[in-house]
Amino acid sequence: MNNTTDSSPASAHRALDQFLVLLALTGFTITEPVLTIFGVNPEIFYFYNIDTTAQIVLYALVVALLPALCLWLLTVIAAAANKTAAAALYHLFVLGLGALWVVQLGKWSLGIDHTWLLAAFAAAGAGAFILAYRKWAFVSALLRIAAIAPVIAVGVFLSSSDTANAMRHVAISIPATTTDRELPSVVFILLDEFPLMALMDDQGNVDESLFPNLAALAGQATWYRHYTALSDVTQFSVPSILTGDKPRRRTPSMADFPNNLFSLLAPTHHMTVFETLTKLCGFKECGTSPPGVTVEKPAPKMTALLSKSAALWMTRVSLSKYAGNAMDDFKEETRVKVNAHAKPAKKVTGALPPILDPVNQIGLARAEPKRLLEYIETFTPGDHTALYYIHLQMPHIPWRYYGNGQMYEAPAAMQPITPQNDDGGEWLSTLYEYRFFMQAQHTDRLVGKIVERLQELGMWDDSLVVVTADHGRSFKPNTPTRWLSPESIDTIAYVPLFIKAPAQTHGVIDDSNMMAYDLLPTLADILQIDIPFKVGGLAAGHPDISRRGDQKTFYPIFINRGTWKAPTLQKPQQFSDTEHFPEYASRGIKSRKNNSDSLRLLNDRLGLNQFLGRAPAEFDVARGGRAHVEELNKLQRPAPSEPPLGVVMGELEFTPAAGSKVLIAINERFVTASPLVSFKGSEQTFFAMLPSGVLGSDNAIDVFLVEDMRLYQLEVE
Repeated sequence: MNNTTDSSPASAHRALDQFLVLLALTGFTITEPVLTIFGVNPEIFYFYNIDTTAQIVLYALVVALLPALCLWLLTVIAAAANKTAAAALYHLFVLGLGALWVVQLGKWSLGIDHTWLLAAFAAAGAGAFILAYRKWAFVSALLRIAAIAPVIAVGVFLSSSDTANAMRHVAISIPATTTDRELPSVVFILLDEFPLMALMDDQGNVDESLFPNLAALAGQATWYRHYTALSDVTQFSVPSILTGDKPRRRTPSMADFPNNLFSLLAPTHHMTVFETLTKLCGFKECGTSPPGVTVEKPAPKMTALLSKSAALWMTRVSLSKYAGNAMDDFKEETRVKVNAHAKPAKKVTGALPPILDPVNQIGLARAEPKRLLEYIETFTPGDHTALYYIHLQMPHIPWRYYGNGQMYEAPAAMQPITPQNDDGGEWLSTLYEYRFFMQAQHTDRLVGKIVERLQELGMWDDSLVVVTADHGRSFKPNTPTRWLSPESIDTIAYVPLFIKAPAQTHGVIDDSNMMAYDLLPTLADILQIDIPFKVGGLAAGHPDISRRGDQKTFYPIFINRGTWKAPTLQKPQQFSDTEHFPEYASRGIKSRKNNSDSLRLLNDRLGLNQFLGRAPAEFDVARGGRAHVEELNKLQRPAPSEPPLGVVMGELEFTPAAGSKVLIAINERFVTASPLVSFKGSEQTFFAMLPSGVLGSDNAIDVFLVEDMRLYQLEVE
């Protein structure tokens, strides 16, 4: 009997009905939630250089049509071979989409956050749905009518979302030149998520042991040590910095903020601008080209945006407990150099490799943000006056760099970083802080690379150079990592600000009460130009700044952690600079006193230094229980072309004595350690940071329990 399909009208009608049902279900399950989420987060489109109406329309149509079309084509292809198999596949798709819709209903509308309860709820709901669909024809008929749902979602997204509004282009012309003087070039480096506390040593200076390039910058620039941001999220903080005004609930675009640094300098400066998450330079003259070169716009990254959309949607339908929507978890695209001729690591004993030393190991690569390298290449000496602006997503999460610029990965089970550092307690908070410090050290190297290039080209002395950050981050246990709280003001609000004026050669520390909206007036004052629009801030040195006393203002945002809505601005909060100025004692990671051990600052608190750097064979070792290590294969045999794991995460399968710790040996040498902590329901989890350079192409991974200073080797699986 021939079981293949035919080309009859009935078959074509059935195929059309199936497409409409799949379109309706993907509309409810994928299109509507994705377009709703992305409709209130226009900054994500700016990050991927999607900034025209045509590009937004294309994105919306792909989200609305591609999922249903792919599933439908699979059923059509299957039907060409076997109608029974095709029917089963189609009903499997219907069941799966129904289950994913029920998961979102339970997780986001009903607040079910227990994995097994949510799974049971989804299974029951999906089972009831597929039974109703098979039993009652009117259910299928209603779904075919509901195929209009993705069309409606697209219409709403394109007509009334924040993203659609942000893409409207207002015709803005560059104002006439406001001065006949030749002004200096301006180099503006905006870092991201960099708390001032991380920079300061116990004397209140820039910590030269960890940040030598920023310390050198402080020696030639004015450091506004008490400078604070005005908001704790980029889309509100950056406009306040660049407009000289308080944060406002608007899209971070030139259409909503026409008066800003770019409109101020556009009449006199070439615009070389590398923005991210904002589009405040909206002139056609804004681009990433050097002076004297035809303006080029960054290439749109539609594929990367769709990939990000898929990843966030997968988080939304995951059965795991909600841990943040990661809408600001953006990675700088990197330019990587892989050491293809490296030799495998040898099994050696002795001191651990210092974090700043070069390594020669398989699988490790030095990486630098591609945009930063392109930015440096635009520097043009001579008579070209330009604004060289870059907003660099560093040292912002995800943390994936050692201080020497080599990349690593964390185990997938460790991600994402939760909005509150509650899981893992103090140790995991400290480990996160250490990972941040390493990435901040790499950021320091990048700033040094910019300064070095300016000096090589003879542009350093005559340029106005600004280095600052949009907001900070907290590493204190049981406090929000990014959102302002009374306990985190010192790490969220206070950020670095260095300004080197033209011809300035000596460092100055200014401890006046400076805030983010004072930056633009300060730059205008240094350049001796008038600001032709109203600002809320004051130039450094203005008498009214001293009249503020120690009172500071901050505009915190609110995110309902049970939804995916855009953050909203709250009423401004006042706080005392005297009470909340960062203190070195609050830093979990202290200054480096010697460079012989890259993890010394982290491991000192464990009391196991007598073991680290030595071989297990030097000690009396007994046999113990079992330990599970996440992604053990990647530790044992790293892929040569990929970053290796930089964190050993695992769990004991037994309960040891209280206060026990774990030592990790790589190739017969103790290299790192961890206490046992509570993490996602397990009381015996360990997280141990690896030094860079300890993994080769083939590694022996051993786990030891330290119980009352006695060693027990554990069976690893």
